[in-house]
Amino acid sequence: IQNNINVDIKYALHICITLLEYFSIIHSNKVIHRNLKLSSVLIKGSDLYLTNFLNSVKLDNKNSSNEILLDNCLLYRAPESISTGIFSAKSDVYSIGVIFYELLMRAPPFNDSEILDPKFENFEISFNNYSRKQEIPYIIQEFIKKLLEFDPLKRLDTFQALKYYKSKVKPYFY
Repeated sequence: IQNNINVDIKYALHICITLLEYFSIIHSNKVIHRNLKLSSVLIKGSDLYLTNFLNSVKLDNKNSSNEILLDNCLLYRAPESISTGIFSAKSDVYSIGVIFYELLMRAPPFNDSEILDPKFENFEISFNNYSRKQEIPYIIQEFIKKLLEFDPLKRLDTFQALKYYKSKVKPYFY
């Protein structure tokens, strides 16, 4: 996706939901990606391909991993993985939220200095982008906020996110 192109909301939503569907399968097999970012998603028309599984791990009998991450791109990392080094399936969901936001707003929701700020959990996600011609509907803003929830215990997992989409977001558009 080129930075100078506005992505249609329905197309960005399609990408987000497809990622959530892929990751519901990946997570059901106890695997987490840990390094998901927009450059890890190859998009060709309506087809998506995931790449960069170098840092992925199998969770076995635990629900999180603190193995060393080789790539340190903070913009897509969940807050808990930055502060503790621990990743979970919900860390991948956070990354999907960042990708969805970035597709719509043409920029990540936070910058590196905000992410490293001790008051990060109090930052508000802004949907004001004056270069965007199409306003982001409230239901999409709320969906993104649920994916980007600071507290992983309150953040949706892939199955909850898909359920939220089907019950709240999809009826708005279809």
